[in-house]
Amino acid sequence: MLNITKEKILGGVGSILIAFSLIPGIGHLSFILGVIMFIISIYSISKLLKESDIYSNIIKSFLISIIGIVISLFLGLYTFASVFSGHWYFGTNILLSFIIFYSFIIASAVFFRKGLIMIASLTDNELFKTSGDVMFWSTVLTIFVIGFIGIFISWILLAIAFFTLPDLMKTSKAENSQFDSDYLKFN
Repeated sequence: MLNITKEKILGGVGSILIAFSLIPGIGHLSFILGVIMFIISIYSISKLLKESDIYSNIIKSFLISIIGIVISLFLGLYTFASVFSGHWYFGTNILLSFIIFYSFIIASAVFFRKGLIMIASLTDNELFKTSGDVMFWSTVLTIFVIGFIGIFISWILLAIAFFTLPDLMKTSKAENSQFDSDYLKFN
């Protein structure tokens, strides 16, 4: 039996902090603390379940998001500077910045969803899969304002998914299936 009490509390509180990072004044601090708590929780869960792909997919998701934001900000600053230097590629550069940012956040959502689906399959908690699906489709819909509302809902669903995990879990399905196959080999 695995005791995941710490991991579920860290993941749930981290998800709530990320969801409420839009609060003026404390939003940045809330986001940073939430991400740290969430990543620690995911790392611990992936170690306990002996499935390193969970952590790998979530980290890839966060890194892809950061890279997309940095590239878009750089292109945006370049566009801003080019207006003052007499080059007028403003519309093209803004459109290119938006396309790059949008592509990167979609790729990020794909990896995030993969990680959550793996957790759902290993813990038998479908809320993780639901949260991953809502996150992906909301990210696709960020072109419209409703996508941001969906992302908020997804983080709340993820917090609920963490809090509804049992404190004690049986060993992962991967271990059980490996034991079964070893048993069959010896008979």
